[in-house]
Amino acid sequence: MSAFLTPINVQEKYAPLEWTGLFDEEEDVCIPDSNDAMCNDFSAVMKAMYGDSPPATVLVGHSMGGSVAVHIAAKRALPSLAGLVVVDVMEGTAMASLIHMQKLLSSRMQHFSSLEKAIEWSVKGGSLRNINSARVSVPTTLKYNDAKNWYEGLSDKFLSCPVPKLLLLAGTDRLDRSLTIGQMQGKFQMVAVRHRHAIQEDTPDEFAALVVNFTSRKPDRCSCGRGTRSPPTITTTTMNQWPAMDKRS
Repeated sequence: MSAFLTPINVQEKYAPLEWTGLFDEEEDVCIPDSNDAMCNDFSAVMKAMYGDSPPATVLVGHSMGGSVAVHIAAKRALPSLAGLVVVDVMEGTAMASLIHMQKLLSSRMQHFSSLEKAIEWSVKGGSLRNINSARVSVPTTLKYNDAKNWYEGLSDKFLSCPVPKLLLLAGTDRLDRSLTIGQMQGKFQMVAVRHRHAIQEDTPDEFAALVVNFTSRKPDRCSCGRGTRSPPTITTTTMNQWPAMDKRS
């Protein structure tokens, strides 16, 4: 889905409408569920760009973007409209294809290890054939996975914490190099439980016993030597929907 707005100046030179600065690229944009809302958004963008004197404009819309362009033109939301171009969308075929949309969406890749992999997939998958065009359009449809910021460097940060440490794992095969070396050097206690990822929910009694045992037998003094402290309060932090590791990278 795409829609283009092209102002025409007196020299009859053509250029795409600049959207830069109108939206924060880091924010998810909610697509309105009504034609009126989309028309109103369009009018607001044009007013922000050109005030009350927009230039002569040709609307060009592809697929669902063509539907948006048609509704804008039919509503006469742009007095300076000079033309309308609709690309590869018709009511009959569009309505018939809606029942297949869920299958199409479910077949799309959910993660890519790099931008180039996403571009390559879009071309090889048949949705696009021109790789040069794909390099322009595909990046705008993707969002970087910010969850990586939570996990990059986590092992070294864990090892650097100046307090007694316990690592509960659902299997020792999850240890990376830093943790393996740290465990061999006795920098933390590790317990491997033969359960799945949701340890604290699948076996709450065993989980509670391990944590209580750890806190009760540790000395009153923290390892950084800043004096005594009262028995620690046990605080658990859980996240039921952890992002799956992308093994394609």
